[in-house]
Amino acid sequence: MRQMVRRAVWTSGRAVQRGMETATVARLASGGYDEARLICKTIASTSRGLSDKADHDTSCKSGTLTGLVNHFDGTSTSIGYGSGVFEQAGYGSGSRPQIDLVHVVDSTSAFHRQNLNKYPHHYSALKYLGVRAIDWVQSWGPGLYFMPFVHMDGHVIKYGIVSESTAIQDIVEWRNMFLAGRLQKPVRFIGGDGTLAKLNEYNLHSAMVVAVLLLNTSNFTKTALYETITSLSYLGDPRMSVGGENPNKVRNIVSKQYDRFDRIYGPVLNGLKSRQLLQIDEPAGQIRVTIGSHSRHELLLQLPKHFRSVLQSNSGQTLAQLAQSPQLQHQMAQALRKTVSYPAVVQSAKGLITAGIYKSISYLIQKRIKYLRG
Repeated sequence: MRQMVRRAVWTSGRAVQRGMETATVARLASGGYDEARLICKTIASTSRGLSDKADHDTSCKSGTLTGLVNHFDGTSTSIGYGSGVFEQAGYGSGSRPQIDLVHVVDSTSAFHRQNLNKYPHHYSALKYLGVRAIDWVQSWGPGLYFMPFVHMDGHVIKYGIVSESTAIQDIVEWRNMFLAGRLQKPVRFIGGDGTLAKLNEYNLHSAMVVAVLLLNTSNFTKTALYETITSLSYLGDPRMSVGGENPNKVRNIVSKQYDRFDRIYGPVLNGLKSRQLLQIDEPAGQIRVTIGSHSRHELLLQLPKHFRSVLQSNSGQTLAQLAQSPQLQHQMAQALRKTVSYPAVVQSAKGLITAGIYKSISYLIQKRIKYLRG
């Protein structure tokens, strides 16, 4: 058994270095996060995740992020993302967007106990009920606890906390796509042993597959592909329908980060091509894709475990039937909405408790201003 695991680890490690997600990795990962975690722990950090490549033109330098992360104790990995870390369209040259961070921790209760002693002013009035109450609220919805508008080292940051097991489960199975969706866009990993960056290769592979199937056309641009990938985690998000997010958010992200998307997803696309799951031709910025029904079925089998389950239960069809169905695009969109919507609603609602009324109103006002500016 140990030799089999080592062989799978070696194979997957070589595949990830080439930017390819092997069937072995997909099968193990989609079977549950414990096996995937074992593999990625063993691989450790033999290669850095594609989304962790150093960029010299980021609006927030890696040294700044490392300095901010070093203020916190008990984190295993931290992730920087959003407009405060990578440039997005829609911001003036003098604007300094809030820096978004997520701290992945072994124990949320242990982290909150230390953090509450060190930074009590970061917490809302919920702190007066103690760590047990904070940790209970943490468990609601997608399992993240956010604190916005924190002033640190001359920056305004919003940071979230999530347990490693919750993070891995969402990345590998797409339980709610709250964290997985953020990791489908350019992000920066800070610290850790490379486990999450390694697992995220499977998440990127899955996002690419879903986007290609959603586009449901044989001819599209890379920009359309990257915008579809970016939009996956917003399908069903109530903020997009009630004016809580910039309506041009997807376009703003991709237009300023096209080269990063290319570095992240170019190898994934080439990997699918080399495994003959997609027949791809790239003339002058266009992508021509041919997918046979057998390849479509193979791609569906490689999608995250929980998402596959939602897709099948929603449609009432097997994956083999869906692969040949003209309704596949519609069924995938419905499955995404079902995956995203409820956890997003719960997370938005619990923000009133975790951030407090004043910060929540300030946050909503900022989001509304972004919506009106477009």
